[in-house]
Amino acid sequence: MNIDRGYLALAAKYVRRQAKHLSEQCRGIETGEDIEYVHRARVATRRLRAALRLFSDCFGGKTGRRWRRSLRRLARCLGDARDLDVQIEFLSTTLAKQHDPQVCLALSRLAADCQSRRDEMQPRIRKAVARLHRSGVLDEMQAVTKRLLGKINAETVDVASAHSCRRTAKQIRRAMNEVLSFQDSLDDAEDSQRHHDMRIAAKRLRYLLEISQPVYRKQLGLLIEIVKELQTYLGDIHDCDVWVGIVDQFTERTRRAIVGAYGHERPFLSIEPGLHWLRNERRAVRGQLFASLRQYWSELVEQRIWSELAQIIENVVETGCPPESHPLLLPPGGIKPAEAAQDAAPMNLAAGEGAARAAGNGSRGLPAKSDDQVLPPWPCRRAGRATRQPLSR
Repeated sequence: MNIDRGYLALAAKYVRRQAKHLSEQCRGIETGEDIEYVHRARVATRRLRAALRLFSDCFGGKTGRRWRRSLRRLARCLGDARDLDVQIEFLSTTLAKQHDPQVCLALSRLAADCQSRRDEMQPRIRKAVARLHRSGVLDEMQAVTKRLLGKINAETVDVASAHSCRRTAKQIRRAMNEVLSFQDSLDDAEDSQRHHDMRIAAKRLRYLLEISQPVYRKQLGLLIEIVKELQTYLGDIHDCDVWVGIVDQFTERTRRAIVGAYGHERPFLSIEPGLHWLRNERRAVRGQLFASLRQYWSELVEQRIWSELAQIIENVVETGCPPESHPLLLPPGGIKPAEAAQDAAPMNLAAGEGAARAAGNGSRGLPAKSDDQVLPPWPCRRAGRATRQPLSR
């Protein structure tokens, strides 16, 4: 295998770590009832798939395709289950705050429908996990990566080789340009499909930055937070779109079932107002989130985040070396954001509070800046945010 040793070490270490993590979460799914196993397994599956795309030349051919195919099947099953888990949690939390009898009745019926579908899905999840174990894919990933690490004597290899730097930089540049290709969709609040596509592109960029951290001496933490925040905005907006679809489908399905059973729809009238309330509430939340997203994006553009990142990447491609110091980068080795704020000049990205997030979705507003307060040098609005309620990523 004529591949740069540093790049091969980066690939093997990351894939091995994620394969081990996924294996642990799959065991939890088989033996426990904690829904967080499903969530963590889903995330590990996504990260593995992103890594296998990036390192296709390291794990290519039939083996790599077989790994990706197995992970894709598992990801589809876990995604459906996780979506239902979060829908149920959202409905339960919303019900606890509601006092309108018609709204409570509608939400209870919808929650019962979601729970019934989730219960039916559980055997399929366990079957999918068992199939993955029988395939031996995760064990094979760990065995192959262990053999590669031993073959190249990974402990003596610097993953920040010129090839690793250039290869990851080019992939990051491609992913960033994909995100930017959707920015015109932010001029249209109703362009939900491209907002969804932008969310997926932001997720890919975030995973690439995370995978590349060892190459860049853990300097990418602030950029990861910036992209994570963008992904969260887009994800919350998509969740609202999904809820509107869920309500519409449940409304039509329930109406047909009632008419089929009773010959008329009068029993449906008792839950119809509550379903209208939920649909309108999610649409209103979406509008607030979209306004906040536009403000956040404007701050990113105003502070030249994307052009600065592009320049950093171009320098890496040209030199084949990790980047030098920059306000968007942590010092080599990485430090906590709070510590970075004391050493790096803030980029003045706290241009006032963003729009308050809707009930159940927290708030992204930064605290007001006092004369002696040093804000973090990146446009994150996570401080004090309450637990989020929308559908999962």
